[in-house]
Amino acid sequence: MSRFKRVQKVLVVGAVAALAVGGANGAVADDPSARTPPGDLSRLPVAVANPDVPLEVIAALPDVVQQSDVVIADDFEPGTPIVHPDGRPVEGQPDGVVAAAERAQCTGRVIAPATGAWSSADRCGAAVFGHVGYHRYYGFTTGAGIAAPRVCGQGRSFSTSGSPTWTGVSCGTVAGGSVHWGNVLSNPQFRAQNLSVGWPATVSWSS
Repeated sequence: MSRFKRVQKVLVVGAVAALAVGGANGAVADDPSARTPPGDLSRLPVAVANPDVPLEVIAALPDVVQQSDVVIADDFEPGTPIVHPDGRPVEGQPDGVVAAAERAQCTGRVIAPATGAWSSADRCGAAVFGHVGYHRYYGFTTGAGIAAPRVCGQGRSFSTSGSPTWTGVSCGTVAGGSVHWGNVLSNPQFRAQNLSVGWPATVSWSS
């Protein structure tokens, strides 16, 4: 079962329960999919561009995203705060989500193994609402001085068709670079490979 199908099942069950509660109270639950006929949702530009994404997920997106043809990446999690490329929260999100978007920092830390294998990926807490031609910058550091370990970094990136991949963003102790992002809605991610094999390297990154 795909991730979106699992999300759809959860959302449908939740919507049924919410409607049951609302009916008991004499009111309809505040559910976007209950307010908007599914037929209308299916004609939204983002739904046309993402036919495999459940309409319950489409319904929860801000209007500006619904009216776009952005590609929703498979790793997008419904309810995630959404920001513009410059970090501003996308308008039209609930107040609590906007507050979370304002707090979300695309920074983190990974541990590059001593073996030279790639670290696990670290993920930004907000999803970036990209656009055609957009490139995303990733920077990283392992510290200062001659003892700082050297690593190579990779940032999550996307092809022009929206397929996810990893792109190198240089190697060193303090380095970075830009990757193609384009017209995609997803969370930036970073990973690193240790060039100073023999001991693990702590890598701080930002995007």
